[in-house]
Amino acid sequence: MDIIKQHYIIDLSSSNNFVQVVGMQGDGNGVRYIEVELNDNGQAYVLDSNEVDVSIIGTKPDTKQIWNLCEVTNEGYILVELTHQILAVEGIGYYCIMITKKNENTQLKSFPFIVLTEAAPYDPTYIESSDEFQRITALIDEIKSATSYSQLQDKPSINGVTLSGNKTSAQLNIQDKLTFDNAPLPNSNNSVKSGGIYASLHTVDNKIGTLTNLSTSIKTDIVSAINSLVGTKATSIVSGNSVTFNNSTISSSSIIDGVYVDGIIANVVSVSFVGTTITFTFADESANGKNAIIWIKN
Repeated sequence: MDIIKQHYIIDLSSSNNFVQVVGMQGDGNGVRYIEVELNDNGQAYVLDSNEVDVSIIGTKPDTKQIWNLCEVTNEGYILVELTHQILAVEGIGYYCIMITKKNENTQLKSFPFIVLTEAAPYDPTYIESSDEFQRITALIDEIKSATSYSQLQDKPSINGVTLSGNKTSAQLNIQDKLTFDNAPLPNSNNSVKSGGIYASLHTVDNKIGTLTNLSTSIKTDIVSAINSLVGTKATSIVSGNSVTFNNSTISSSSIIDGVYVDGIIANVVSVSFVGTTITFTFADESANGKNAIIWIKN
């Protein structure tokens, strides 16, 4: 079926267009159109469909609302379909042409014109009058299309691997378990295998020294374990580069562990016993005036 098309001139600078579009109640579905030629003070108003969207908006005789997208022809005219909903109710409806600049909040509307829907010579109540927002539906479709995963500019990723489909932990460069290098060194490039875990353990090991004769059931921390030793803790003040302990129970076989200064195993260069007195000599005087501790068997 050929379409019915009427040509109208609407001047954007004047409200006296006297345009009255006539349609038949119940018509629609790609049959009736109006072709609108826009003027500005009598001169052609040029439209670029690449830069603007054009819609018809208005109120039907029963106060239902219309907002539909229109087509810009190659000749620069606006092709407006008189849809089922525009022609659903007999009477006068008021409409205008709205031009919206793409990607900008800028719009221009014509002064209102009339669409007169003539009553059909039969009962067209099979068409239920309602609001029609084809333009909003089209915008929703555009948004759905633009936000499909394949069109996202910044797709989510893990460890530099773009997330798409099902990927294993190996494909995402995620280790299933922590392992040590064959020869882990502090500050190596692999912070998980060496620089972090090994360096921390190495630091703790240097602080606690060698506790080969440790006998304790305390498992909370190193301090609790040392304090729970079955024996006596002897304390003395370092003088210069040495410290002397005098205790009636001291003998060469009674020392459980070396001398600690401020909780750190001291760098002892020599040890001497005289009766129940033991003297530890250090490499330098950095411990001078500090508390020193040894542990003695009961």
